[in-house]
Amino acid sequence: MADYNDGKWHGWNGGECPVHPKSEVEAVWHDPRLNSAGMTGPRPAKVDNEPTLAWAHVVKFRVVKEYRVPHELTFDPAKYATWFDSTDGLIHVCEVQS
Repeated sequence: MADYNDGKWHGWNGGECPVHPKSEVEAVWHDPRLNSAGMTGPRPAKVDNEPTLAWAHVVKFRVVKEYRVPHELTFDPAKYATWFDSTDGLIHVCEVQS
């Protein structure tokens, strides 16, 4: 699978959204049925139950802000930290994205 998260323009021949739906993209599109074309500003690649980018008409696109799934980790601090006194609880951490 190609990595489109490099900020460069990529040609597209239609089809399903090739990037994470929460990534922000700009796209150039052409709809031959309506004989119209245009360019979108930054917008989510795909949004459920809302009008969004029609990937079937996209000619080229670029990712302007990649969405990365936050890393999550659960660990038992009693095994890894000598400063932790309790052995009855696990710690769950999740990466925060800005």
